[in-house]
Amino acid sequence: MLALASFASGLLLRTSDPSLAFFALLTRAWELLVGSICAVVPATRTRGWVALAGLAMIMTGYALVDPSTTPGWLMLLPVIGAALVLQHASAENLAGKVLSLAPLTAIGAASYGIYLWHNPLLATLDYVWLGYPPIWVTGGTVALAVFLGFMSLRFIERPVRSGQLFRNPMMLVTGCCVMLALVVLPGLAGHLRWLKPRSAPVSEALGNIPPPGDRVWEVIPTGKSPLNFVVFGDSFARQYFPALNGRYGNGSGFTAPGCLSLPGLSNFNDRSAAALDCASRPGRLAQLVRERQIGAVIWAQRWKVEMYETGSLQSVGQSTSQGWQAMRRGIAQVRASLPPETRLIIIGSTPTAMAAGDPMEGGYVRCLAFINVTCASTFPRALAESQGINPLLAKTTQELPNTRFFDPAQVLCDDRTCTLRQQGKAIYHDWTHLTDFGAQTVVQRFVQENPTF
Repeated sequence: MLALASFASGLLLRTSDPSLAFFALLTRAWELLVGSICAVVPATRTRGWVALAGLAMIMTGYALVDPSTTPGWLMLLPVIGAALVLQHASAENLAGKVLSLAPLTAIGAASYGIYLWHNPLLATLDYVWLGYPPIWVTGGTVALAVFLGFMSLRFIERPVRSGQLFRNPMMLVTGCCVMLALVVLPGLAGHLRWLKPRSAPVSEALGNIPPPGDRVWEVIPTGKSPLNFVVFGDSFARQYFPALNGRYGNGSGFTAPGCLSLPGLSNFNDRSAAALDCASRPGRLAQLVRERQIGAVIWAQRWKVEMYETGSLQSVGQSTSQGWQAMRRGIAQVRASLPPETRLIIIGSTPTAMAAGDPMEGGYVRCLAFINVTCASTFPRALAESQGINPLLAKTTQELPNTRFFDPAQVLCDDRTCTLRQQGKAIYHDWTHLTDFGAQTVVQRFVQENPTF
């Protein structure tokens, strides 16, 4: 019953929380419990064909099971197959004779050590190698795991089991506690930021930190007194707020993650709570501006997105192609909803580091950890994410009253290239968002062009 409950829990959690379903003891205990059942209820008679069927199930599972199917029904193949082999393989049948071959029994003896070593070694390889490593690199890593597994068997497992190492129970307990402490304490110190990673000095030198309050989406001062400005948009707007508030003061932040909303349009294609909140934001912005007599709306987004009608959820197309006319009308509607005396300043898309390719996905410091790539310091401006959308936004703002456009690409790019570093500092802390230095650099030029509201 416990095994069935464990298996069922994995199936239930598979779609809602795949990581928990894969790693949790509760959802994987059934695999251990099947082995326990084999130990408690041994077979009364061995059948060679059943053992061969078990081996076939294991090999079939090896071919079919992958991360997308785990946990799941396919996991029954290797687990039940292993149980059949345990119950029915013997020295008298073919399966037992094959599994008794010296190379296989040697691997079996060292298998747990190999299992323990392979994960950190392959995880390290995945961290330092961009993309799929060549077969010789992966093969060498697996060979190292096998070697270390046999060394663990020779110098740790067998001496402990035979009593040569840790001769009494108290010594064994003490040794285990010391080993656990060597793993747990550094991990805890790292989690609590008491112990910094080796890359910390490089990260600090590059200024590889996001702007302050990178998880604070709304900053609305209490009271009813007038405000100088409000920053409106998504995370690309939020990244500018600390620097803008430091320069102008008395500002407000009204942002939401991943939200580009216009009257009747948004970049959400569902009816989730986040989608409903996003759809309501243009109206709430207009209300906030009137209630607090806000002098300027600074509107920043990741503008290159696919847009959907909030009623039908039908796509109107990408903002740089079929969807542009709908976006243009929506921007004009937002402008019309604001008081005529309130200035609207639209900040275009940043070039983003995506154009520099996969090495920059985790930011510049993450790129430096790869041993098989060289981290670029620039990329062609023609590839910048801002290239298609920003000229359209600039033209639209010229048609609207009391509206201006500011292009971050004019700060972060020259005529031919866009930079990933300036003055020795990183511009982006991930694939798309600016570091605090990058945001400050953009805002410095913004303030020069907009000294007052």
